[in-house]
Amino acid sequence: MKVKDLMTTNVISVTPDTPLHEVAETIEKFHLTGVPVVDGQKLVGLIAERDFITADSELYLPTYIKLLTDMDFVSGDKKRLPKEAQAIIDARARDIMNKKLVTVSPDTDVQELAETFATKRVN
Repeated sequence: MKVKDLMTTNVISVTPDTPLHEVAETIEKFHLTGVPVVDGQKLVGLIAERDFITADSELYLPTYIKLLTDMDFVSGDKKRLPKEAQAIIDARARDIMNKKLVTVSPDTDVQELAETFATKRVN
Protein backbone atom coordinates (compact mmCIF):
# COMPACT_ATOMS: atom_id res chain seq x y z
CA MET A 1 0.00 0.00 0.00
CA LYS A 2 1.20 3.48 -0.86
CA VAL A 3 0.81 6.82 0.90
CA LYS A 4 -1.46 8.01 -1.93
CA ASP A 5 -3.93 5.28 -0.97
CA LEU A 6 -4.36 6.79 2.51
CA MET A 7 -3.59 10.49 2.24
CA THR A 8 -6.07 13.33 2.37
CA THR A 9 -6.11 15.58 -0.69
CA ASN A 10 -8.54 18.21 0.60
CA VAL A 11 -6.10 19.64 3.14
CA ILE A 12 -6.99 22.36 5.62
CA SER A 13 -4.11 24.83 5.73
CA VAL A 14 -3.13 28.36 6.69
CA THR A 15 -0.83 30.93 5.13
CA PRO A 16 2.31 32.46 6.67
CA ASP A 17 0.32 35.66 7.30
CA THR A 18 -2.55 33.99 9.15
CA PRO A 19 -2.85 35.48 12.68
CA LEU A 20 -2.04 32.97 15.42
CA HIS A 21 -5.49 33.18 16.95
CA GLU A 22 -6.96 32.11 13.59
CA VAL A 23 -4.49 29.23 13.35
CA ALA A 24 -5.56 28.09 16.83
CA GLU A 25 -9.24 28.42 15.90
CA THR A 26 -8.67 26.32 12.75
CA ILE A 27 -6.91 23.58 14.71
CA GLU A 28 -9.70 23.53 17.29
CA LYS A 29 -12.60 23.79 14.81
CA PHE A 30 -11.42 20.85 12.71
CA HIS A 31 -10.03 18.80 15.63
CA LEU A 32 -6.51 18.76 14.19
CA THR A 33 -3.18 18.15 15.89
CA GLY A 34 -1.45 20.52 13.50
CA VAL A 35 -1.86 22.43 10.28
CA PRO A 36 0.37 22.94 7.23
CA VAL A 37 1.45 26.45 6.31
CA VAL A 38 1.33 27.03 2.56
CA ASP A 39 2.37 29.91 0.35
CA GLY A 40 0.34 29.43 -2.81
CA GLN A 41 0.87 25.77 -3.70
CA LYS A 42 4.16 25.47 -1.77
CA LEU A 43 4.44 23.92 1.68
CA VAL A 44 6.59 26.29 3.74
CA GLY A 45 5.99 25.13 7.30
CA LEU A 46 3.94 23.24 9.80
CA ILE A 47 2.34 24.29 13.07
CA ALA A 48 1.58 21.62 15.65
CA GLU A 49 -0.42 22.19 18.81
CA ARG A 50 2.81 22.02 20.83
CA ASP A 51 4.16 25.02 18.87
CA PHE A 52 1.61 27.20 20.68
CA ILE A 53 3.20 26.51 24.06
CA THR A 54 6.06 28.80 24.92
CA ALA A 55 9.16 26.92 25.97
CA ASP A 56 9.95 29.02 29.01
CA SER A 57 6.56 29.16 30.70
CA GLU A 58 4.33 26.58 29.04
CA LEU A 59 1.94 29.42 28.24
CA TYR A 60 -0.69 28.51 25.66
CA LEU A 61 -0.48 31.45 23.25
CA PRO A 62 -4.06 31.46 21.86
CA THR A 63 -5.50 31.79 25.37
CA TYR A 64 -3.05 34.59 26.17
CA ILE A 65 -3.89 36.38 22.90
CA LYS A 66 -7.62 36.14 23.69
CA LEU A 67 -7.05 37.54 27.18
CA LEU A 68 -4.97 40.41 25.85
CA THR A 69 -7.39 41.38 23.08
CA ASP A 70 -10.38 41.29 25.45
CA MET A 71 -8.78 43.61 28.01
CA ASP A 72 -10.11 47.17 28.15
CA PHE A 73 -6.73 48.78 27.67
CA VAL A 74 -6.30 46.88 24.40
CA SER A 75 -9.66 47.69 22.90
CA GLY A 76 -9.78 51.22 24.26
CA ASP A 77 -6.27 52.62 24.12
CA LYS A 78 -3.67 50.65 22.21
CA LYS A 79 -1.01 53.20 23.14
CA ARG A 80 -0.98 51.72 26.65
CA LEU A 81 -0.38 48.18 25.41
CA PRO A 82 3.13 46.97 26.24
CA LYS A 83 5.29 46.23 23.19
CA GLU A 84 5.65 42.59 24.19
CA ALA A 85 1.88 42.10 24.45
CA GLN A 86 1.30 43.83 21.11
CA ALA A 87 3.90 41.58 19.49
CA ILE A 88 2.00 38.50 20.70
CA ILE A 89 -1.32 39.85 19.44
CA ASP A 90 0.26 40.66 16.07
CA ALA A 91 2.02 37.27 15.74
CA ARG A 92 1.45 35.32 12.55
CA ALA A 93 1.83 31.69 11.52
CA ARG A 94 5.30 32.45 10.12
CA ASP A 95 6.46 33.40 13.62
CA ILE A 96 6.00 29.93 15.15
CA MET A 97 5.86 27.53 12.20
CA ASN A 98 8.38 24.73 11.96
CA LYS A 99 10.37 25.16 8.74
CA LYS A 100 12.30 21.88 9.08
CA LEU A 101 9.88 19.67 7.22
CA VAL A 102 9.95 15.93 6.75
CA THR A 103 7.98 14.91 3.68
CA VAL A 104 7.44 11.78 1.61
CA SER A 105 6.18 11.16 -1.89
CA PRO A 106 2.64 9.87 -2.53
CA ASP A 107 4.33 6.79 -4.02
CA THR A 108 6.15 6.02 -0.76
CA ASP A 109 5.31 2.62 0.71
CA VAL A 110 3.26 2.82 3.92
CA GLN A 111 5.88 0.71 5.75
CA GLU A 112 8.54 3.28 4.85
CA LEU A 113 6.20 6.03 6.03
CA ALA A 114 5.80 4.29 9.38
CA GLU A 115 9.57 4.01 9.70
CA THR A 116 9.89 7.72 8.89
CA PHE A 117 7.35 8.54 11.62
CA ALA A 118 9.32 6.50 14.12
CA THR A 119 12.85 7.59 13.21
CA LYS A 120 12.13 11.28 12.59
CA ARG A 121 9.59 11.57 15.42
CA VAL A 122 6.96 13.24 13.22
CA ASN A 123 3.38 12.53 12.28
